[in-house]
Amino acid sequence: MTPVIHTNLPTKEQGHYSEFQLAKTLETLIDDQLELWFNVNYIAPIGDCDLIIFHPDLGVYLCENKGMKLEEIEIYDLTRLILAGNKPRQHPVSQIRDVQIRTKIYLTQFNKKVRRDARVPFLQTTVIWSNINRSDWISRFNSEQIRIQAKSMIFKDDLVSMRSLHARLKVLWDSPLLGKAPLEHTRQGKHGDIEIFREAIAPTHDFEIKNDSLGNELKRSVYESKELANNYPPPKKYNVSFEGPPGTGKSTILREIGLLHASSGGSVLHVCYNKVLAADQRREYKLLMKKEIEHGVIDVFDEWELYKSIHSKWEPLRKATTSNSPKEYKFAIEHVQEIIELMDTPDGFPKNRYDTILIDESQDLSEAIFLLLDKLARPTASWFISYGRGQEIWSFNKENPAPWLQNWLESAEKKQLRRSFRNSTRAFLMAQNFWENYPDIEKSSGWIESKLKLQSDKQDAWELDLALPKDTNDFKITRLSGGENRKNSIKSVILGAIEDTRLADRGMDILISVGSEIKSSKNSSVIQSSSYSEILEVLSEITETINIDVLDLVDVNNRRLTPKAGTIRVVRHQNIRGISASHVILFDLDLLEIWSQQLQDTLKAPIQNYGYIALSRSRASTLVAIRNDSDSNIETYIEKTLTIVRQKFLENSVATSTIQ
Repeated sequence: MTPVIHTNLPTKEQGHYSEFQLAKTLETLIDDQLELWFNVNYIAPIGDCDLIIFHPDLGVYLCENKGMKLEEIEIYDLTRLILAGNKPRQHPVSQIRDVQIRTKIYLTQFNKKVRRDARVPFLQTTVIWSNINRSDWISRFNSEQIRIQAKSMIFKDDLVSMRSLHARLKVLWDSPLLGKAPLEHTRQGKHGDIEIFREAIAPTHDFEIKNDSLGNELKRSVYESKELANNYPPPKKYNVSFEGPPGTGKSTILREIGLLHASSGGSVLHVCYNKVLAADQRREYKLLMKKEIEHGVIDVFDEWELYKSIHSKWEPLRKATTSNSPKEYKFAIEHVQEIIELMDTPDGFPKNRYDTILIDESQDLSEAIFLLLDKLARPTASWFISYGRGQEIWSFNKENPAPWLQNWLESAEKKQLRRSFRNSTRAFLMAQNFWENYPDIEKSSGWIESKLKLQSDKQDAWELDLALPKDTNDFKITRLSGGENRKNSIKSVILGAIEDTRLADRGMDILISVGSEIKSSKNSSVIQSSSYSEILEVLSEITETINIDVLDLVDVNNRRLTPKAGTIRVVRHQNIRGISASHVILFDLDLLEIWSQQLQDTLKAPIQNYGYIALSRSRASTLVAIRNDSDSNIETYIEKTLTIVRQKFLENSVATSTIQ
């Protein structure tokens, strides 16, 4: 009987022919206990694994396939793989180590959701050289270290029969490519909860994120970002900061640079503070990734996730140390120092792994992450860092930015971004005005008037190169009905946004932001409720009749999930920074105001920063939904400001037409 194949076979297309050849070879082996998963690139947390093998007598193997011929390899040693013509490629052992780390983290999280006591199988690793015979390899690369490593790899002659493959995999028990040899119970066929493992890596639609409509929506803002990214081709070394208000394309530019460098075979690390933004970036990389990215790699982490991926037992210390704090609780800076000290030991995490470092939201990242990234980067690595003044929301070290970043910014090439990559001009005006002028409405009036009186002279231009406000790219305010009609009012707002995105072919790209419930400091009872529960009820009713997905990012357990295309995302105002959407609906801004007032003596940012971020998320339409009985300062200010914008725009238009 032939093997059980859980995925589609790789197709015979350019750039993937070696995977196709390997699949055609393995599917002919005679053993119905052999299970195979090809091209496991549909689960975002894992990234890209060429092949996963399971056999009850042999265990689980994560495999990196290299299909080049021996004569195509110019240099191979323990750290370098360079093809003919001096073309560096990521080292396959490094690649499969990345996959092993990511897969273990993903399976651990998956198991907790399914059954807390479920056990992850022991994950072994190997590299397959499907077009090279073992004897030819050893003859060419005859150093003792490479000979030892070759024992842990699979070659063309190991694939001729199930017997030869079986024998080679058993050799890996005593000569593992990475990590420790499998424990005795694993060799006796006890592999943990293999049914849950099969479920976890099944190619279900839960992980399918391809969508042409959303891909086109994202590409609307890509073209000028790509043009700017093309100014920094590898392999030259760069140190560049991108600075500007929300909506100026900082995240988009970083992503385009990542795609450019990875497509040239580089190893790219993209880091940000916000876990929701990291998941969103993974989705957008998938949507924009091209087939020619065959040899490079792009890893995306939020700060805490990166620490976890290196040391799974670490947890951040979120409050001052007390006598009751667990001993293993440490500040990030202490933990990073331990990681760095271990890097030169056999069990340490490898350093100098990345050719390109991309850092988003740098204004909130701690000193610890920069010290770690400095070690993970190669000495020749390029650094691209986005920095957004006024977008700080956390200040763990009371330094903003971190000392390492302050020093780096002094010598880096600075690109001041003055072009909005979001289309909502009026939303920009509202957001920028809020940051600069809230709560002074008189000051706002003069500020808005000055911005609308555009001059052709560049020196008189306002902060961003934007067209005048347009009805098609609008900022709107609606008051929700009260009492029994409130829920229907919320439903009408959301259905209107769904209809708008479909009619405009905007990829069903909707982001709903809600406030946090306000509780009494004395007894923790709720004194001001959020719209969150009602919105989830409304979305549940809508999905019964309309085929649309919802991702609740208010739930902390979902914040690292990669949303499918066309998913309505629900997020709190405090976690919205960095992500954007075609259509954004903001509920409960009055709660954001109260929440910010309660924390004004802490290290949190002022309300101006939070409002600035929330009001600048849309690419086409921002709608602020206000409670019917609300008279909050923030919402009253926004209503008055929008009235001023409309009035000043009309005055300016009439004056211009009179002159003509």
